[in-house]
Amino acid sequence: AQVRADGRFATLFSTPSLWKGPVVPFVFGLCSYLAPSDWSVLVFNVAAFALAAGCFYLGFCSFGLSRPAALLALLLWVLYWPHHMIFGYYYAEPFLALVLAVLLLLTRWTLSGKRPYVALLTGVVSGVLLLARAPFFFGVCGLLVFLWYHGGAGSRRRRVVACWVAGFSLAFFPWTVRNFLTYQEVIPFTTEGGKILFQGTYLPGDSVTMN
Repeated sequence: AQVRADGRFATLFSTPSLWKGPVVPFVFGLCSYLAPSDWSVLVFNVAAFALAAGCFYLGFCSFGLSRPAALLALLLWVLYWPHHMIFGYYYAEPFLALVLAVLLLLTRWTLSGKRPYVALLTGVVSGVLLLARAPFFFGVCGLLVFLWYHGGAGSRRRRVVACWVAGFSLAFFPWTVRNFLTYQEVIPFTTEGGKILFQGTYLPGDSVTMN
């Protein structure tokens, strides 16, 4: 809303809140800057959701799933009933789905390719995902373990993991350092995602626990 109101590109780099963090507000702010309309974020979400579906299909097939099975899995995901609520309330979820789908593809390319920069890019996307939503912490850690066991043998495995760690660090840790310099406290996640990570769930009415 602020970007749409003043129309300044510099507003995209305003001080981010600890609640939402730097990723999702920047992406949605960029949408509002490029297309200053109340509908810009919703249109982006529709496009992101559609693109995520395509990336997931390619990712499923690349890991060996047959085309009918990949299509069935994709349809079950697209028709999953909470998506009706997601588009009306949880605006960030289609974007996060796209990040996950891209990460799936990059993971496959990391395993099958010979270029270290793919592993580096996989680490960057992993850092962006965790920076956007802290509950992906366990998935990101699991991905690192997965790459260690399936990234090849000997020096190739070490190179893949090192590139992934480097990319992840470039994307994720500047937020932690910035928060420590600003607040003199270690705050690695957004407070929105952090509370869900450590609480584990959200139950309507338990505002005391949330606070």
